[in-house]
Amino acid sequence: MKLSESLSSPLPYKWTKKNNFLRRAEFDVGRAKYGWKAMEGAMEGMWHVEFYIKNKDVDDIQGVTGTGNEFKVFATVAKITDEFLSDVKPKSIVFSAKETSRQKLYIRFAKKLASKYNMEVRTKPSSKGMSFTLFSKPAKLKL
Repeated sequence: MKLSESLSSPLPYKWTKKNNFLRRAEFDVGRAKYGWKAMEGAMEGMWHVEFYIKNKDVDDIQGVTGTGNEFKVFATVAKITDEFLSDVKPKSIVFSAKETSRQKLYIRFAKKLASKYNMEVRTKPSSKGMSFTLFSKPAKLKL
């Protein structure tokens, strides 16, 4: 499946928090509840983004959940992330993927966002598998 096809049908979501250093959104896929979060780090304009399944019995779960709705989930996460980038215009965002299959999907997603928002993508191994960072490209000097 092409990335554009997997992103074509996001579900409705709602913002539950929007301030200068924290953004949260929630959405439902079937009976599962998901959360999306972006937190500004120690340096201004640098944000960490993650999404997770919300579960009342245990801490929030990241990683492959096995709910069988991965395309709907990812389409919704992509839409929320796109809106976040459009609204906040961060200097950088960081997200990670543990599973190899997700790493391949995330790098394609990161490149798509980087192209749309004039950013560059850097990857590196991390304790969570692979870390993806999108940086704003420096403005070109006009002479």
